[in-house]
Amino acid sequence: MFKPQAGSIGAVLVSDITSSATEIAVDDVSVLPDPPNLLTMFNRNSFETIMYEGIDETNNLIQQITRGVEGTIQTWPADQEIARNFTAMDLKIIHSLISELYYDSSYTKDEGQVLSEATTQHYYVDEGQVLSEATPQHYYVDEGQVLNETTLA
Repeated sequence: MFKPQAGSIGAVLVSDITSSATEIAVDDVSVLPDPPNLLTMFNRNSFETIMYEGIDETNNLIQQITRGVEGTIQTWPADQEIARNFTAMDLKIIHSLISELYYDSSYTKDEGQVLSEATTQHYYVDEGQVLSEATPQHYYVDEGQVLNETTLA
C-alpha cells in the first residue's frame, strides 16, 4: 500500500508538462509524501494518476514517474495542482487485502459473518510495516467489509 496523506496537501506545477514528460517540476516537493507513492492531477473533464519513485528536493522535481497509472496521459498546464489523493488503485488494494484475509486458508469462516484465525499469530501493521505481534482477534465481516474486531478472551 502507498502511504496516505491527510488533507491531500498538494504542490503546484511550475511549468507546463507534456504527455511525454519523465519528471515534473513543482513549487515545493516537501509537501508531498515520500516515494514510492501516487499523485493525481485533475480538472472537470479528466484526470491522471502517476506513480513516482524519486524526488529531487534541491530542484523541486518529482522523478522516476510512471504516467497514466489511472486516467489518461496528457499535457497539464503550469499552476495545475498535483496531490496525493485517494485513488481507485488505493481502494482496489484495500479490497484485495480484505479478500486475502477473508479467503486465506489460515482463517475459518462461519456463514460469511465471523472470521477467526486458526493460529495464534496476529500483527499490528502501520503503513505497510509490521510493528508488533498482537493477541488473537475475531474479525466481523459483512459483504467484504471489516466492521470491527474484538480480542479473544
